[in-house]
Amino acid sequence: MIHKPVLVQLVQHLRVGGLETMALTLAQQLSAQFDVHLVSLEGDEDSLRANWSKLELFPKVHGLSKPEGVSVSTISNLRNYLVTHRARYLHSHHLGPLLYGGAACVGLKVGHLHTHHDGWSLERGNQAKLTRWAVNLFNPVSVADADSVAEQCQRMGVRVDEVIANGVDLSHFRFGDKLLARDALALPLDAKILGCVCRLESVKAIDHLIQALAELPGNVHLALAGGGSQRRGLEQMVQQLGLEQRVHFLGHIDDPSLVYHALDLFCLVSHNEGAPMSLIEAQACGVRCMVNDVGHCRSLLHPTQGVLLANNQPRTIAQGVISAFLEPAKVSVMAQQLRSFAIEVGDGERMANRYRLYLQGNAS
Repeated sequence: MIHKPVLVQLVQHLRVGGLETMALTLAQQLSAQFDVHLVSLEGDEDSLRANWSKLELFPKVHGLSKPEGVSVSTISNLRNYLVTHRARYLHSHHLGPLLYGGAACVGLKVGHLHTHHDGWSLERGNQAKLTRWAVNLFNPVSVADADSVAEQCQRMGVRVDEVIANGVDLSHFRFGDKLLARDALALPLDAKILGCVCRLESVKAIDHLIQALAELPGNVHLALAGGGSQRRGLEQMVQQLGLEQRVHFLGHIDDPSLVYHALDLFCLVSHNEGAPMSLIEAQACGVRCMVNDVGHCRSLLHPTQGVLLANNQPRTIAQGVISAFLEPAKVSVMAQQLRSFAIEVGDGERMANRYRLYLQGNAS
């Protein structure tokens, strides 16, 4: 019996999110050549599976239950996991997994590849120093997921060996029926609906989006899919602004394409971003997008059908929405243009092929 080489995808916390979804896409795309394990520093297997139904599709999920702060025992537990499962490759994502994965691999014949998913986080505290130190000490193949991320890393002295653009499984994101999607989500059928699929955290600037809604006509609604630490505060803001009938908190939706199908305009107005997967997903569903000009958003936005904001102040957001709704567009033609662009910039199969070549040829 021929055994496939074991590839461990290591993330900080295996929960709904852009880079975590990217890790799952890689696991699916690489499963023919590799025995892929999904390992999370935080959480245990039961809690991880309970909070993300998509993990049902992946038999090899493991949580290391890392406690808060620095944990030497987590390094030991990860090393034991790599040895026990005879891991051949480790693919880490973000700083924590880089540090713990790099330390766990010392002395083992495990090829280490690391992906940097944003550059803006390097500007916080000692992130740049730690990342630079870890890349130099553990010497993984160092990959950035976008040109802008590579430029930011290199500006901060972090070595980057290759740029491999993120991608999504486009078979899951196709055109859909708007009215059926709205009915399924209990959204108004005759409104103009803005929306976002994201974690409700401060970096996403959802408060700015809600404030912008207050400046827009009453037939414009906002649908928010996702959970997070900011939800309660955002709900209070909605009440204070009297927008309870126009803002719809959908919570976690297993199939985000259903949300995209319901929208007239997908809005990503974050303070900071890397290379957001949701932007590719929405356009693959034929939905027009409006984004703040941060990170790699500009490059992932359709150059003529998208709306690029100069900043994410509420007034600017409101003006962007108005301009998007005023511009006439032949919906069927626009949708096809958006999907073709998404395939061009964010095909998950192409991403996986690039990683496959790098794993087989360089992370050894």
